[in-house]
Amino acid sequence: MNKLSKYRPEIDGLGAIAVILVIIFHARFLTNEGFFLEGAIFSVDMFYVISGYLMTTIILNQINRDGYLSYNIFIESRIRRIWPTYFFFLIICMIIFWTGPAETVISLRQFMQNVFAATIFQSNHFFPYRIIEYSAINSLYMPLLHTWTLSVEVQFYALFPFLILLIINFLKKNFLLVFFILSIISIIFAEIMTRNYPIFSFYLFPTRIFELMTGAMVSVIERNKNYNFVIENHEKGKGFFGRVSSYGSLLGAFLLIFTFLVFDEKTRHPSIYTIIPVLGTGLLILFAKDNFMKNILSNKFIVGIGLISYSLYLFHYPIFAFPRAIQVINEYDNVI
Repeated sequence: MNKLSKYRPEIDGLGAIAVILVIIFHARFLTNEGFFLEGAIFSVDMFYVISGYLMTTIILNQINRDGYLSYNIFIESRIRRIWPTYFFFLIICMIIFWTGPAETVISLRQFMQNVFAATIFQSNHFFPYRIIEYSAINSLYMPLLHTWTLSVEVQFYALFPFLILLIINFLKKNFLLVFFILSIISIIFAEIMTRNYPIFSFYLFPTRIFELMTGAMVSVIERNKNYNFVIENHEKGKGFFGRVSSYGSLLGAFLLIFTFLVFDEKTRHPSIYTIIPVLGTGLLILFAKDNFMKNILSNKFIVGIGLISYSLYLFHYPIFAFPRAIQVINEYDNVI
């Protein structure tokens, strides 16, 4: 097996941290100073960096193994990974909606429009055109609000293989350069959009490209001989290069902690500020190997959460949204 194809439990551990923070943010725990850990809204950026890394690794490993990229094989693998749980989740939500009182808060027409958008992975276009801000009060009763992230993911899956083929056939395999240029363009676009059209900027695919491309760049860097030299020297405990890995993972952890504790919902997002958690995630993926950060992220309990993070992400939001809708209805009935 190719060294880069080996399972990395620390990646699942990083995914677990991301999904725990997402759940904390969506729970909206109220304190005397506002909502608890508002910076956790940036945890979704961790998912995109991880996804960009994994998809690039999968595709480049397939090319190294077979000598070519099969679009059908790649998409089929994504379908098997996403669709069964996803459509089961949508069916469960429809059953709960039709058998519960939530229709008085969210109209049947609006809910079914959202279901249709989620089914064709267009939720990230459905919500901004209805001026639904992600952290606004009306979003608390939208059981499918979080499906916008899956829409962005699937749009990435559909387009990314073509970008890889373009780079291979016409751009002399300059993966790192192309990914970097796309990241810069995306950051500039996100900054402009967030300043002028913040709701659209939050949901749309182009403003998230730099997060995905950061993960892609990490995957490409892993294949560089200079990078392997640093990692090998770290494993042998040699000199400055032997310490780079530990320093890099420590910096990555610091950037993420800083984001979650200092940033809040008023911080422009996505924007140039988003580079901080994106870079932090990228550094952890790149350097959390055979050091203390790997030991933390590879903890069996954390990895266990990471292995079910997809299901946790799908089902946690309706668990919050439906009871909130029922509470609003009960309060309304009491007033009447």
